[in-house]
Amino acid sequence: MSPVTSKAPQLRPLFDLIFRGDHSFEVVRSRFDREVLYVPPAGPGSTELLVKLYHHRGGLAPVRARFAVTGGLHDWRICHRLAAAGVAVPQPVGGAIWPTGSLRPQSSVFAQH
Repeated sequence: MSPVTSKAPQLRPLFDLIFRGDHSFEVVRSRFDREVLYVPPAGPGSTELLVKLYHHRGGLAPVRARFAVTGGLHDWRICHRLAAAGVAVPQPVGGAIWPTGSLRPQSSVFAQH
């Protein structure tokens, strides 16, 4: 897995943990096809993150996620454009799909400060 879009390449291991479900991050909110996870600071100088994890199940949902119509890459694209336009939004940090390169990803994430 490698992030499709990211300002911080060090997010790759974090995204891998989240996609595998091999983490103990607090679930802040959970709904039908998504979860918001609180990721505490990893050490001195780092900041906390909120990571939105989408699960793309059946139908056109995976294809729509791949082309950033919905899901984590959509959130990344919209938030990044708003921030670039000077709108006050949470700072976008990264986004990725899993499996990488798939036309029908099973999951996607969006991370923000």
